[in-house]
Amino acid sequence: MRSESHKTRIAVIRDHVAAWRKEQGWSREAAAMAIVDAHERIGGAAVTGITFESSGDAFTTAKKNADRIWRWLDDESKDNNLMPANFENSILAAFPMERRVDVLNEILSQIDCVARARHQKSSADLNVQHVMQVIVRTNHRTESDAADLLDGIDPGELPRLHSSLAHDIREKQQVMRAVEAEISKSGVQVAELRKVS
Repeated sequence: MRSESHKTRIAVIRDHVAAWRKEQGWSREAAAMAIVDAHERIGGAAVTGITFESSGDAFTTAKKNADRIWRWLDDESKDNNLMPANFENSILAAFPMERRVDVLNEILSQIDCVARARHQKSSADLNVQHVMQVIVRTNHRTESDAADLLDGIDPGELPRLHSSLAHDIREKQQVMRAVEAEISKSGVQVAELRKVS
């Protein structure tokens, strides 16, 4: 049993599962089926070793799987047999993207961090020449406006720098979306991206 004033990670996930079920008008069993489907879709069994029954009567199987998942999500009445950490991604994968980000932001807010979805779709192919032009142009403008402050801050210089920084961020976010979409199209996995950075 928990007595802390802030929510546990499991409690955050449990509350979002409950809200998601309510939005969908689903029973526990229907939600469990969606979670198990997501677990299979992302290869959860191979990564975590967690498997779910899939043979026999569909209703009985769904009930067993729902009982198991809800038992893992209950950290209010017990301190043992809680959700394995490796199963979290399976639950998140069942959610729509907006709810995934909401869950992660609620969890990460306890350590002053935020999450965002990686962009996976872009209307155009990545134009490397355009990427370079955007980076050079925005960096130059922002550096120039920042350099104006070196001799002392004159009226209008801070608002101009602020405007340059905001423009720089907007432009680079557009480039980042295109790069992320290209990464998704290429099939590069997040673990491979970490090796590069």
